[in-house]
Amino acid sequence: MFNELKLKKTEIYSLVLASAGIDYDIIKAGQNRFNIIIDPDNHTRAIELIQLYLQENKKEKRLPVLSTTHTYMGIWIVLVLSVAHLAMTRYNGHQDYIRLLGSSAHEVMQGQLYRIVTALLVHADGAHLAANIGGILIFGTVVCQILGGGLGVLMILLSGILGNFFNACFYYSAHNSIGASTAVFGAIGILSGHQLIRKIRWEGLYIRNLLPLGAGLALMAMLGSGKETTDVLAHLFGFLSGLLQGTALALVLKKPPREMIQAVCLIVVLSLLVVVYLMSHN
Repeated sequence: MFNELKLKKTEIYSLVLASAGIDYDIIKAGQNRFNIIIDPDNHTRAIELIQLYLQENKKEKRLPVLSTTHTYMGIWIVLVLSVAHLAMTRYNGHQDYIRLLGSSAHEVMQGQLYRIVTALLVHADGAHLAANIGGILIFGTVVCQILGGGLGVLMILLSGILGNFFNACFYYSAHNSIGASTAVFGAIGILSGHQLIRKIRWEGLYIRNLLPLGAGLALMAMLGSGKETTDVLAHLFGFLSGLLQGTALALVLKKPPREMIQAVCLIVVLSLLVVVYLMSHN
């Protein structure tokens, strides 16, 4: 006998028993509660059938819905990149800007650290800029939705800065890196690390839960190594920097921080850009 069942479960159990040819009676046991009465000779078989049904239809453990925030910060990043590019290409000194503001490994190692920031704003041409705009609109916007506009921008910027720094350390000299692509792949790394930790924490350490990392590496290989002039190592260092950040943030954050923290992060970003601008003009 199955006692005190809700209506939906009573209907399901009844169908299972009926499909196996087991006779039963349903008796109301209270408000929205029912008992299923089974002949003693079929009781053991009925229990086995119900248990088998429950085992086969056990719901898989699913990730909870990710808490996100609505933001247009990706568009604002695109506007900053576009304005910077227009300002540099308006005059004939575009190549001078590349030389003066690019992440030259030699100059960075000599102490001109502002270059690892300014290089993110310098692009070779319109096609170079357009490719990075597309990446920011897609991956940068998602990062900002997950982390919030202020924290998202700060983390994307930081991944680009660290990517350029480690790239300069690797080459040490005779190498100049430009473009926001390092930060774009940093955004991909942030998303990969964040989703990787969420899946592992919720479902456990299984091979299938390493899929976000594999997807991030596949995107980097597909999008970040197309041309001979592509700075593959800068992309790799940006991705790894973002991966570490995304992993760390997923461990401590369950939802985007409140607005006050987002505002502080934006102030940090703007202050850093102002300081870098002043340093580059000294």
